[in-house]
Amino acid sequence: MIKLLPTTSQQAIDILPREYTINSDLVKNGNFVNGSDWTTQGDVTIGGGVATFTETSVLSRIIQSDAMVIGKQYRLTYEVKTKTSGGLRTSLFGSTSQDVDIPSEIGFNTFQGVTFQADLKIKRSSDPTNLTLTNISLRESTSLEFITLTIIEDGTRKFQTITSVPYVINNNFLRLYCNFTILTEGSSYHFEVKQGTTLLYRDKVYCTSQTSKTVSHTLNTSKYNEVVGNSSASPKYIVV
Repeated sequence: MIKLLPTTSQQAIDILPREYTINSDLVKNGNFVNGSDWTTQGDVTIGGGVATFTETSVLSRIIQSDAMVIGKQYRLTYEVKTKTSGGLRTSLFGSTSQDVDIPSEIGFNTFQGVTFQADLKIKRSSDPTNLTLTNISLRESTSLEFITLTIIEDGTRKFQTITSVPYVINNNFLRLYCNFTILTEGSSYHFEVKQGTTLLYRDKVYCTSQTSKTVSHTLNTSKYNEVVGNSSASPKYIVV
């Protein structure tokens, strides 16, 4: 069972799915250990593990050359660490050679499409833009291109489906980044993760604001009736 907080903020879930395939990450130095492998233009700097877009009215962008093959489909995943204004665009994807806005909420974001150029370029979308960016990943999306998570509350059957879930590789696990809207303190849920129609993983969730791992939790209080037999031939059992 997985524990989640009763919040709408982004939360991470590590899953160990059934057999699956995933393409190699094409980005070098996506966590900005240093400034190598990237070219910067305008008011953007690399340092401290992030690319920093400062408030600017000029063209500012980061570029990694020859990351892709024109005409192929790719999935871009990235983390916006901080943000006070503006957003991001890329000239990577689309049926025509034009810039498109990409998600730029704090946390992990994902975007995919067909590239019309070989260079990976991420630029500011509006004036001014002030944010920090890190953990950039780019994979050819012939597999795991659409990951969907459906979570269902026990009893009420209230559910939420999250499509195109952002993910990263965490050793042998897939780490999914989700924004839930139906979580309630003390409630239990079950969820499924699918790639297309293929089931990758299924598990239970308990929602609590408790963060101490030493605290015990009692589930489904007063939901069951315990019956004790009067002999060894009549063991204990519960009635739901």
